[in-house]
Amino acid sequence: MNKPVSEIRKAIDAWIGSCGSFALWRLPGEDTCRFVGQTDGLPEVLPDLASLDGRTGFVMAPFCVTVADPVVLVRPDVTATGWGAIGEVLSCHTPERISNEECCELTVPTVSYEEVFRHFSASLREGRMQKLVLSRTARYPLPEGFSPAEAFLRATACYPRVMVYLCYTPHTGTWMGCTPEVLLSGMGEEWHTVALAGTLPLQNDCLPDNWDEKNREEQEYVAAYVRRKLAVRGCCPSEHGPYTVRAGGVAHLKSDFRFRLDDASHTGSLLQTLHPTPAVCGVPDEEAFRFILAHEPHSRRYYSGCIGWMDAHGQTDIYVNLRCARLTARHALLYAGSGLLAASQVSDEWEETEAKMHTLRRILDDRNQS
Repeated sequence: MNKPVSEIRKAIDAWIGSCGSFALWRLPGEDTCRFVGQTDGLPEVLPDLASLDGRTGFVMAPFCVTVADPVVLVRPDVTATGWGAIGEVLSCHTPERISNEECCELTVPTVSYEEVFRHFSASLREGRMQKLVLSRTARYPLPEGFSPAEAFLRATACYPRVMVYLCYTPHTGTWMGCTPEVLLSGMGEEWHTVALAGTLPLQNDCLPDNWDEKNREEQEYVAAYVRRKLAVRGCCPSEHGPYTVRAGGVAHLKSDFRFRLDDASHTGSLLQTLHPTPAVCGVPDEEAFRFILAHEPHSRRYYSGCIGWMDAHGQTDIYVNLRCARLTARHALLYAGSGLLAASQVSDEWEETEAKMHTLRRILDDRNQS
């Protein structure tokens, strides 16, 4: 990818400074970045994912929709693909400055990860839950003069196999992520989703050969959920997998599901059916969702929600918002989680979240570059 000149990078950062809603992203395996910006007013807020039916724009949806964290849709007032076109758009359009009253304080829970893990683990060992995803946060200091646009560029260079994004709205603040997990992609009648779960570290920078029963069981929970939810929508998918894939410094088990939709205008409703999968929630799904909301000591906000481009008449690419962080001028609040089963060990799960957080630590500060 050709690196944009400094004027373009400064213009991207200026959209954040002016409180102009925008998204910048690069899809896995592609070399081209895309930009969508809203030149005036606030983005649309929606009460649920189903309300996205028939709409076009860049979507940012939380793990749990609340008044404070709604589904947000950035209106595509201006769009561009490729740095040349992005530069032209940025030189011609300056977003209207609007008030930004959100609190930028990034706080972390005082309760220890070990204490929360014990509570989650007890529910699993007692058989009340089969799987639970426990997430945590960590505050990371940003260097003086931090540029979100520069960090985005480092991410695209470091992680060619994942969806990399930078998004700002006054409702959400600034978020950046490097996510490997497709929730829904396609156009017309041809659509695709995945079951992505199980995590192992790379072995001498190579994919692992053997997966233990815990990781295989965790991935099958997600695959079974996807099969069931697609059946509810009358979809009969073809399935490929599970197979091993790389995402940053870790590996996952992945299964692909490809299926047909007779009416693509209801993709928001399909997202509502699929989200959240056991990859970010648990089993049984509704009970696990309520358990997480009641017992995690922090709000996930837009971590493990949905993010990406929705087009009522073209290609849609919506991802699960993983390996992500909420950015302010001085700090990043990193999010990561791991899937717990009854036999899970606290040290293993902590190390898994550390490996996932390193995905962003690696690119937030240019001093981390080797």
